[in-house]
Amino acid sequence: GFMVSALAATYATPHICLKPPVVGPCKALLRSWYYDPSTKKCKAFIYGGCQGNSNRFPSEVKCQQTCLPGVPVEPVCSLNPPKATCKTGVYSWSYDQGAGHCRFHLHAGCKTNANRFRSCLECMGRCRGMEPRKAKKLCWKLTDQVIKKIWQSSAPLP
Repeated sequence: GFMVSALAATYATPHICLKPPVVGPCKALLRSWYYDPSTKKCKAFIYGGCQGNSNRFPSEVKCQQTCLPGVPVEPVCSLNPPKATCKTGVYSWSYDQGAGHCRFHLHAGCKTNANRFRSCLECMGRCRGMEPRKAKKLCWKLTDQVIKKIWQSSAPLP
């Protein structure tokens, strides 16, 4: 007998995608995306509007198309969080591009997509280019808000 092996084509990551994201000194607060070569994922960051570099993209899809040539585009963090349409009691976190951070969802699980994580830290780690210490601090704050809202029960979640 003989063995048939299929070799996947390998594509080099363009050099612009290997640069660290640069916020720059300006204060425009533009939501942007950069490629993180250590995780091979595109992540969100806030760009100041000047003196950045070329590892900056207007969308997760554009980042993936540029930095992962030959790989099918699979947006995760830019997908709209699934709407809760049933009461499952299941919770999850998803990245909210508009807010620039992850949000808690109760009754997730009816209709779902890839923008769904078990924890705030997992969500922030995948979707947001932020120092782990800062992400942990933000997640503590967001979780605290969620707990307060649940206790108040009638208020919409953050």
